Amino acid sequence: MSQPSGVKATRQRFNVYIGWIGVVIGALLAVAGAFSHSGRPMLYFGAVFAALSFCVMARPSLRFTADAVIVSNVVREVTLPWEGISHTDSRGSLVIHDNDGGRTTVWAIGSQKARSDRDMQTSGAAGSWRPEPGSLVELPTSSRALREAINAETVDNPTGTPSGKSVRFLPFPTALMVLAVVCVVVGILA
Repeated sequence: MSQPSGVKATRQRFNVYIGWIGVVIGALLAVAGAFSHSGRPMLYFGAVFAALSFCVMARPSLRFTADAVIVSNVVREVTLPWEGISHTDSRGSLVIHDNDGGRTTVWAIGSQKARSDRDMQTSGAAGSWRPEPGSLVELPTSSRALREAINAETVDNPTGTPSGKSVRFLPFPTALMVLAVVCVVVGILA
């Protein structure tokens, strides 16, 4: 998936690898079930496994633009303008709090310690996480480093302003999740 220029995306590599491995295993199970003499339940199980692996593990991401932080979770995408972010925390996963009192959990970033000082480095001349044109600095994937960077970026935000948060449900992952539920029902009834 190509990103528009000026957008930086981050996610934990382990989750992505496990997700794509699950997609491959699910696809292999579905193909084996399709060609098997009585493998219909395996066909449905493979389709469910592949769809869930993609939606839950491989697809979620956290993207930074000059104007907003974009959180892509399982079936929705939340856009939070920088001015609307109150603070972050990371108990189970990275959680972004907005000025309206709402919380957005980032599925792509689980809570873990920073692996090295490299994860704590910021990009840009002034130490900003907002992307600059032409900057190709790799973003950290640790919850702690991202939490501290977003908090540093939004420390001066006024808390009384509305967050400007927008939520968009994504049709493709939603269709995959519905397909998974239909496969489970058909697999049980078959």
